Amino acid sequence: WEFDGVDLPAGIVQVDPLRGTLEVGEATTLRVQFSAESPCVVDLALPLYLDGDKQRAYLSLYIKARAVRPRILFDRAEAVLPPVPLGVTSTVAFFAVNDGYDNVEVTHKLPADTAKVPLAIYYPEGTMLGLAKQRLPVVLSFTSRKPMSFTAKVYLIDQDGRRFPIIVSGTADNSVLSVQPWLRANKKQYDIVSQQGKPLLLYPKGELDLGAGKRGPAKAKAKGARGDAKADAQPAKDGEDAPPDAVGVAPVGGVPPILPEWPAKESLTKAIAEAEAEAGVLQPWIRSFLLDVQGSKAFPQGQIAAKGRPLMDILEAVSGKSVSSTIPREVSSIIGHPPKSRVALTRALQRQYEAILTFLKQHGALLGGVRPEDMLSKEDYLRWHSAQRSARAREAAKAAKAAVGAMGGTGASG
Repeated sequence: WEFDGVDLPAGIVQVDPLRGTLEVGEATTLRVQFSAESPCVVDLALPLYLDGDKQRAYLSLYIKARAVRPRILFDRAEAVLPPVPLGVTSTVAFFAVNDGYDNVEVTHKLPADTAKVPLAIYYPEGTMLGLAKQRLPVVLSFTSRKPMSFTAKVYLIDQDGRRFPIIVSGTADNSVLSVQPWLRANKKQYDIVSQQGKPLLLYPKGELDLGAGKRGPAKAKAKGARGDAKADAQPAKDGEDAPPDAVGVAPVGGVPPILPEWPAKESLTKAIAEAEAEAGVLQPWIRSFLLDVQGSKAFPQGQIAAKGRPLMDILEAVSGKSVSSTIPREVSSIIGHPPKSRVALTRALQRQYEAILTFLKQHGALLGGVRPEDMLSKEDYLRWHSAQRSARAREAAKAAKAAVGAMGGTGASG
């Protein structure tokens, strides 16, 4: 027997032995060694020939290997801080994941413009990653006294200065529509007070005599709930608020659970039903005071079926500006005359919603945490992400193949 080793990348993959003789009932052990000095991927088939007959392989030995530099990964692609009222601290927790380090102390770089992106970072369990600690919890928080929305990158940095970014989005607003999820989640802790000719005010439960329309004795606490809370995170206190190895500043109001979990099916179903009920209230208002939206389907089914046209009609009615003119002509053409390829139509819809969101942000909409693909149907959303993963995989394979070739490999595919 003999392996054809012509496709083995020189100095990277070694198979020993490459040939030999087997008697009846005998066995032999093969040793495959992979050693790379730079990032690369090896994916090849090594044909096995018997008795010198190289016209037809008896079988093939498949070898797959990957070499990467040590790096820091994250348990999610993006960290989204929940929208909150002004003066309320929003927090999000995620994991930094060790991929290849024996031991590394993590540092960070926050956005330089703290006025536009007022982020604080906190490490509840210290800043060391390594063989004994593969996942490191990280908590981000922000508070703003002014309405704002942002999307930025936070970098975690290893001891060699290599940066690993995670996208962070957050919103603070004084609109009950923007912060509706927060209000729903905290409805047992706060009262919303409406007075003639005055804006809505937010008070902790028990801090206001609703019958008299006056504050209760705890005046200072009520003031904080209205949006005058301290904007900066406060240092963690010793003892129960932070473990001994915690680093950074703990968010005002405490640290969220460190183990992020997907919501249970029951709570998710309830949240969807509440969102649909809220949309059911909003749609009649739009029809009464703005325009009669096309279609009779409920939100979001009607919006999806009409390929975003109702949304553009509403925005044009409110702003007096042309939204459709901001959408590239080729995108409008694909949406107006859908091709056979559903992937092409999905990409066109994603680009259309991207243009709409850009228009909204340019006119002051606080939509830092909204992505164009979020506005697609479920099927198109999955299709778009699948296409994105395939594109990234092709780019990675192309780069890996080039790396193997530069290291002296011939004919390896990855």
